[in-house]
Amino acid sequence: MSIVTLLFSYPARTLLYIADNHNIVLCDRNIAKLRDILKRKTPKLLPDAEVLLAEMS
Repeated sequence: MSIVTLLFSYPARTLLYIADNHNIVLCDRNIAKLRDILKRKTPKLLPDAEVLLAEMS
């Protein structure tokens, strides 16, 4: 999955809309868990997830 696919997919656009229009609280533990899972199961998607998290912040 490319960064373009991730950033412009429907779920990603929905998350970005929510982040722009609402207050989202993600604790460090959940973000760390997401990173751990991606590193273990699909390490090639980790950079895309980091971009998505940066866009949401």
